[in-house]
Amino acid sequence: MRYNVILASKSPRRKELLERFITNFQIKTKDTDEYIDNTIPIENAILNIAKKKALAIINDINTNDLVISADTVVCYNNNIYGKPKNRESAYNMLTTLSGNTHVVMTAIYCISKDNKINIELVEKTYVKFIDLDINIINTYLNTNEYIDKAGAYAIQGKGSILVEKIDGCYDNVVGLPVSKLIRLLKNNGVIFF
Repeated sequence: MRYNVILASKSPRRKELLERFITNFQIKTKDTDEYIDNTIPIENAILNIAKKKALAIINDINTNDLVISADTVVCYNNNIYGKPKNRESAYNMLTTLSGNTHVVMTAIYCISKDNKINIELVEKTYVKFIDLDINIINTYLNTNEYIDKAGAYAIQGKGSILVEKIDGCYDNVVGLPVSKLIRLLKNNGVIFF
């Protein structure tokens, strides 16, 4: 089956990752509530957000369209570290994550308008930070790279200096485990090449 792919995300990182495999896709988004329900498992809560993002545009697409949406969070000690509200919030996040291993979770939801494709996925990658001192944290925050980043860092940028090692999919930490996603879609009969 061939579909026109629509990415329901404004993230430039997700766009770049998807472009590795799909050169011709559209980006369509609608503002959606990204409230994380703390009464259910984190995996289910972020999957619900990814679904909301896709379903928000489902009525605006064509029969041969496939929507891909995602939501990424950083978790440590059963606490979720989303996008920091300000520099102080980012500082507190990085201080907490310093020297520890956290998990980056990305929920992906894919649905085709014809309902032949309906894929749900939550990918986990474990990231260990080096011990961060005040100087390293403030130097990093001065770059403003933390803005709009889950966990207040960007592993694909200057934030890589904060990381000692990762266990799992690197692209997942960036925001989209694209290789796994493409394999799943291919296994469901979607043709890209």
